[in-house]
Amino acid sequence: MPTLVLRLRPEKLTNPDADLRYLVPRLLCERCEGKLHEDGYDYEDDNALLLFLKADAPEQVLPRVWEILETEPVLGNTLALAAELWVEETD
Repeated sequence: MPTLVLRLRPEKLTNPDADLRYLVPRLLCERCEGKLHEDGYDYEDDNALLLFLKADAPEQVLPRVWEILETEPVLGNTLALAAELWVEETD
């Protein structure tokens, strides 16, 4: 199942609260109505937060994910300003 990877750069966030690692995936999964599932998180060396989300058909959820990132602030953050999003295929 393909994995959507959402990378959030802390220096671009108004409030880089650690709770984002739980709140953002929960929000995205709720708003994507069962087409997206949480699959963990990690941090990079530069403290960027990586969120992993599973999707059977990522091309169907990507537009909705971007819409949410642009329009629904989380802890005072407009996430689209700090986000990079890509799909990783798994074997």
